[in-house]
Amino acid sequence: MALIGETKDPETRAAAIGALPWTRRDSATFDLLAREILQSANAASRAAAMRSITLIPESAWTPGTIEPLTRAIVGIVRDTPAARRTSPSTLDAIQLGEKLSAALPADARLEVRRELRALGVQVVRIQAI
Repeated sequence: MALIGETKDPETRAAAIGALPWTRRDSATFDLLAREILQSANAASRAAAMRSITLIPESAWTPGTIEPLTRAIVGIVRDTPAARRTSPSTLDAIQLGEKLSAALPADARLEVRRELRALGVQVVRIQAI
Protein backbone atom coordinates (compact mmCIF):
# COMPACT_ATOMS: atom_id res chain seq x y z
CA MET A 1 0.00 0.00 0.00
CA ALA A 2 2.88 2.34 0.71
CA LEU A 3 4.15 2.15 -2.86
CA ILE A 4 0.79 3.31 -4.18
CA GLY A 5 0.90 6.43 -2.02
CA GLU A 6 4.56 7.19 -2.65
CA THR A 7 5.11 6.69 -6.37
CA LYS A 8 4.41 9.33 -8.98
CA ASP A 9 5.31 7.10 -11.94
CA PRO A 10 1.98 6.11 -13.60
CA GLU A 11 3.19 2.67 -14.75
CA THR A 12 4.59 1.74 -11.33
CA ARG A 13 1.43 2.98 -9.64
CA ALA A 14 -0.82 0.95 -11.98
CA ALA A 15 1.33 -2.16 -11.38
CA ALA A 16 1.15 -1.70 -7.61
CA ILE A 17 -2.62 -1.26 -7.77
CA GLY A 18 -2.88 -4.41 -9.89
CA ALA A 19 -0.85 -6.41 -7.38
CA LEU A 20 -2.59 -5.18 -4.24
CA PRO A 21 -5.65 -7.49 -4.19
CA TRP A 22 -3.38 -10.52 -4.55
CA THR A 23 -1.84 -9.68 -1.19
CA ARG A 24 -4.75 -8.13 0.72
CA ARG A 25 -8.46 -8.66 0.21
CA ASP A 26 -9.99 -6.57 2.97
CA SER A 27 -12.10 -3.45 3.38
CA ALA A 28 -9.02 -1.19 3.56
CA THR A 29 -7.97 -2.46 0.14
CA PHE A 30 -11.50 -2.00 -1.19
CA ASP A 31 -11.53 1.59 0.08
CA LEU A 32 -8.11 2.35 -1.40
CA LEU A 33 -9.11 0.96 -4.80
CA ALA A 34 -12.46 2.77 -4.68
CA ARG A 35 -10.63 6.04 -3.93
CA GLU A 36 -8.38 5.40 -6.92
CA ILE A 37 -11.41 4.95 -9.18
CA LEU A 38 -13.17 7.99 -7.76
CA GLN A 39 -10.22 10.39 -7.66
CA SER A 40 -7.50 9.30 -10.07
CA ALA A 41 -6.94 11.36 -13.18
CA ASN A 42 -4.68 8.63 -14.61
CA ALA A 43 -6.63 6.24 -16.86
CA ALA A 44 -4.15 3.36 -16.39
CA SER A 45 -4.34 3.55 -12.59
CA ARG A 46 -8.11 3.81 -12.68
CA ALA A 47 -8.37 0.82 -15.04
CA ALA A 48 -6.03 -1.22 -12.82
CA ALA A 49 -8.16 -0.33 -9.79
CA MET A 50 -11.33 -1.45 -11.61
CA ARG A 51 -9.77 -4.79 -12.49
CA SER A 52 -8.36 -5.23 -8.99
CA ILE A 53 -11.47 -4.33 -7.04
CA THR A 54 -13.32 -7.27 -8.61
CA LEU A 55 -11.01 -9.59 -6.64
CA ILE A 56 -12.16 -8.17 -3.30
CA PRO A 57 -14.91 -10.32 -1.76
CA GLU A 58 -18.29 -8.67 -1.29
CA SER A 59 -18.01 -9.17 2.47
CA ALA A 60 -15.15 -6.63 2.46
CA TRP A 61 -17.04 -3.96 0.51
CA THR A 62 -17.67 -0.79 2.49
CA PRO A 63 -21.45 -0.20 2.32
CA GLY A 64 -21.22 3.60 2.23
CA THR A 65 -18.80 3.51 -0.69
CA ILE A 66 -20.77 1.23 -3.02
CA GLU A 67 -23.35 3.69 -4.37
CA PRO A 68 -20.97 6.63 -5.00
CA LEU A 69 -18.52 4.23 -6.62
CA THR A 70 -21.21 2.71 -8.81
CA ARG A 71 -22.44 6.15 -9.88
CA ALA A 72 -18.87 7.23 -10.67
CA ILE A 73 -18.41 4.16 -12.86
CA VAL A 74 -21.61 5.01 -14.76
CA GLY A 75 -20.16 8.51 -15.28
CA ILE A 76 -16.85 7.11 -16.50
CA VAL A 77 -18.64 4.89 -19.03
CA ARG A 78 -20.90 7.78 -20.08
CA ASP A 79 -17.84 9.99 -20.68
CA THR A 80 -16.18 7.31 -22.82
CA PRO A 81 -16.73 7.94 -26.54
CA ALA A 82 -19.11 5.35 -28.06
CA ALA A 83 -16.38 4.07 -30.39
CA ARG A 84 -14.22 3.13 -27.36
CA ARG A 85 -16.92 1.39 -25.33
CA THR A 86 -15.83 -2.00 -26.62
CA SER A 87 -12.32 -1.59 -25.22
CA PRO A 88 -11.36 -4.03 -22.45
CA SER A 89 -11.11 -1.27 -19.83
CA THR A 90 -14.62 0.00 -20.60
CA LEU A 91 -16.03 -3.52 -20.61
CA ASP A 92 -14.35 -4.04 -17.21
CA ALA A 93 -15.97 -0.83 -15.96
CA ILE A 94 -19.42 -1.92 -17.13
CA GLN A 95 -18.98 -5.35 -15.59
CA LEU A 96 -17.83 -3.81 -12.29
CA GLY A 97 -20.79 -1.41 -12.30
CA GLU A 98 -23.16 -4.35 -12.78
CA LYS A 99 -21.49 -6.30 -9.98
CA LEU A 100 -21.54 -3.37 -7.54
CA SER A 101 -25.13 -2.49 -8.40
CA ALA A 102 -26.26 -5.87 -7.02
CA ALA A 103 -25.50 -4.50 -3.53
CA LEU A 104 -27.66 -1.39 -4.00
CA PRO A 105 -31.30 -0.97 -2.93
CA ALA A 106 -33.78 -2.11 -5.60
CA ASP A 107 -34.60 1.32 -7.10
CA ALA A 108 -30.96 2.40 -7.35
CA ARG A 109 -29.93 -1.02 -8.68
CA LEU A 110 -32.51 -0.87 -11.48
CA GLU A 111 -31.56 2.69 -12.37
CA VAL A 112 -27.84 1.91 -12.56
CA ARG A 113 -28.36 -1.25 -14.59
CA ARG A 114 -30.67 0.57 -16.99
CA GLU A 115 -28.06 3.29 -17.50
CA LEU A 116 -25.21 0.81 -18.01
CA ARG A 117 -27.21 -1.20 -20.52
CA ALA A 118 -28.10 1.97 -22.43
CA LEU A 119 -24.44 3.02 -22.52
CA GLY A 120 -22.89 -0.36 -23.21
CA VAL A 121 -22.34 -2.06 -26.49
CA GLN A 122 -23.38 -5.68 -26.75
CA VAL A 123 -20.14 -7.68 -26.89
CA VAL A 124 -19.33 -11.31 -26.29
CA ARG A 125 -15.95 -11.51 -24.58
CA ILE A 126 -13.92 -14.64 -25.19
CA GLN A 127 -10.73 -15.22 -23.23
CA ALA A 128 -8.67 -18.07 -21.91
CA ILE A 129 -9.22 -19.08 -18.31
